[in-house]
Amino acid sequence: MFVGVPWGYTPPRNSGATMTRSDRWEHEERNLYRRFRDDEFVGFYVRLKRDGVVLKKSVGTAIRHARRERDRLVAQLDHDLEVASGAIRTVDLEAFLPELESAWRAMNLTENSIKRVGALRRAAAWFGGTPLCEYDRRLVRQWVDTLTAQEYAPSTVRGKLSFLSACFEVAIERGAASENPCRGVKTPVIVESERPYVSAAEIVDLVGLMPPLLREYVQIVAWTGLRRNEALYLTWTDVAPDFSMMWVRGKGRKIRRIPLAPTAQAAIATVRAQPVSDDGRLFPELTESKVNHQFKRTLVGTPFEGWTPHYLRHGFCSRLVRAGNDLAVIQRIMGHASLATTMRYASWAPKGADVLAIERLTEMPAHLDAPRLAR
Repeated sequence: MFVGVPWGYTPPRNSGATMTRSDRWEHEERNLYRRFRDDEFVGFYVRLKRDGVVLKKSVGTAIRHARRERDRLVAQLDHDLEVASGAIRTVDLEAFLPELESAWRAMNLTENSIKRVGALRRAAAWFGGTPLCEYDRRLVRQWVDTLTAQEYAPSTVRGKLSFLSACFEVAIERGAASENPCRGVKTPVIVESERPYVSAAEIVDLVGLMPPLLREYVQIVAWTGLRRNEALYLTWTDVAPDFSMMWVRGKGRKIRRIPLAPTAQAAIATVRAQPVSDDGRLFPELTESKVNHQFKRTLVGTPFEGWTPHYLRHGFCSRLVRAGNDLAVIQRIMGHASLATTMRYASWAPKGADVLAIERLTEMPAHLDAPRLAR
């Protein structure tokens, strides 16, 4: 503690602070001071000094707020000094996108993920020529609010923010930004609706409506639960030679194994009878937009009007639940990151599943119910 004015301290301009000899200062912690006047606590002050640059500001009377403001000011001053020294490049989003695409290819991301660079170009048009190093949370929040006002679905807004955040992670690594302004930005709440149930009979009717180009694609998605783009970029190296199993790289580049039902095996065998493309994909002629367009156009005027390819994934998971399978097993097959996602389908559990669970417990084989070895 010391009495008087801190070393070289002058009150912030327009802060209302009037320095008198009755002021007393106590050093609270790093770069943070308590100010007293006539032994009455006035508030906290932050004082920073970096490379000859001095920053002073009143930060209120609450210690938690003062610490947050202190940390923000420290980060802001360090950032400004890095920009001034040339340690951080000044490049806008549009100019950084080719570098981002190169980085994502080096990370072996899927082509579908790399294509999202196109979506970031639309974001770059909104942000204009603002350098990445000058983005802050307030600016990103304004962009999210604009997307919401344009009536984008909450899930779409969340996806766009996620890709912008991934862009900033690369920008930080490459010296184009010092922090990720997307962190902490709230997105619209996604209202979860009940997952649809798609029966095996409905799948037969749906496949019968599809044009030849989509028939096997729909059959495979309906009996494997693949996401739309997981099926689009499926290659023959991902399928076992006897068509009994496939390995899929899903979200987060996680690989999961999916045993194939006889119906899915028959569909894959039909595709295999056709000439193999140069890139080894099962469906080289299909693209995301082509699948969406033909699927929607084919179902107009049918009982399935309004369905999307993702309904097939929902239906597959619903049938797995209704068949009485363990939710943890279903989670692995579906590639859900959290069991909570799989639990959304729990309403499709068969009637009497609780009674059956107790019966299975009492009928457990002795070798599975062996006591643990003493340690």
